[in-house]
Amino acid sequence: MIGMDLKITIKTNKKDLIDRILNLVSGESAVVNLESSEDNFSGDLGLFLNDLAKNCPVTSIKDPVLWQRQTREDRELPFS
Repeated sequence: MIGMDLKITIKTNKKDLIDRILNLVSGESAVVNLESSEDNFSGDLGLFLNDLAKNCPVTSIKDPVLWQRQTREDRELPFS
């Protein structure tokens, strides 16, 4: 594949796996970017969603009740 860059993303918390991968690609014509990140989310998901709704309101929906009626797809209940 001439002219096309390919990219591999691997997410793991196992340092030995990363070391083995780095050893595998050493000497190859590849650029390796190693990033580390921490999961900063801690807490209740409900609180997070409430904060999100307060700080980033959806302005495209003027009438939430009407929007729900228009977008939901009702179906017949099983065994009715």
